Amino acid sequence: MDNTQETAQHNDADGAVGTDDRVPMHDAAHTRSLQAQCRAIMESEKLSQEKLAAESGIARGTFTAWMGGTYSGRMERVSGRVEMWLNAREAHKAAVMKVPRAPGFVPTPSTLEFMDSLRFAHTLPDIALIVGPPGIGKTMAAMHYRDITPNVLMITASPATSKGNTILRELAGALGIVHGMPAALYERVLKELERNRPLIIVDEVQHLEMQALEQLRSIHDRLQVGLALLGNETVHSRITSGINESAHAQLISRVGFRIRKASANPRDVDILIDAWGIERDAEAAETLRLIAKRAGALRVMTKVLQLASVIASGEKETRGKAHIIAAYQQLSSNGGRL
Repeated sequence: MDNTQETAQHNDADGAVGTDDRVPMHDAAHTRSLQAQCRAIMESEKLSQEKLAAESGIARGTFTAWMGGTYSGRMERVSGRVEMWLNAREAHKAAVMKVPRAPGFVPTPSTLEFMDSLRFAHTLPDIALIVGPPGIGKTMAAMHYRDITPNVLMITASPATSKGNTILRELAGALGIVHGMPAALYERVLKELERNRPLIIVDEVQHLEMQALEQLRSIHDRLQVGLALLGNETVHSRITSGINESAHAQLISRVGFRIRKASANPRDVDILIDAWGIERDAEAAETLRLIAKRAGALRVMTKVLQLASVIASGEKETRGKAHIIAAYQQLSSNGGRL
């Protein structure tokens, strides 16, 4: 048998790609130790052998046989791949431990205002339009409202869902409805929405064409369900100016609550700085206020704080202004100029 055939057989048997010379050889005792580590992970994290096989990139049948000690192929080869995966898994966990978690949902003047508008649309029911630049808390507020309020359906628009039929399919999927022909699908979506009458939250609506917006407006009109549209400034200008104003007149005339923000609220920034425990470091806090005025606002500020924490941890120092600037320079598209 030539080398090509032998390699192909190993690929099929081991669920691996190629013959990696970096994979170390192992004796039976070491293999048993690796199997014990895998069992410990399964027990502590409540994972199946199938899940571990998928995570390690090893074929399920190969992994199961290896775990049971019945694998008839090159046992040491599979053991080598398992050891590489376990080492990478531990390295990943160590890296994650260095990254601080964001405070989660933090009530700020803006997020509370956004949630009030969602509650307004939900209760009446009516249409709410929430417009502002990325990173000011629109999505965070909507997700929190969804998580604490029964009967809320939230979807996110994208270029792939820009048309009427595609946003309808997105709604259908969120409702657990199998896709079908547009007319039949529309009626099935209406029937399900009429049964539950949820608040429909659509994020990133700047991606939607007029046909898709009209599809959502028609659902609101027919069922009188609450509808909240969240997006950036282009949404407002596109549907309220020039020729588009008349095209979207039916939608705009139905908006009962409108919020339009040009930038992050300075009070929001200060509250988040407090939540991160930065308020005692005046220089670091002022640097973060400058960052929050740039594109991405509070979202970028959060990412900067997370990366700054990693940098400070690696240097065994307390996170401060220098680490925040270094993090912003790494993440910024303008070279980190403040």
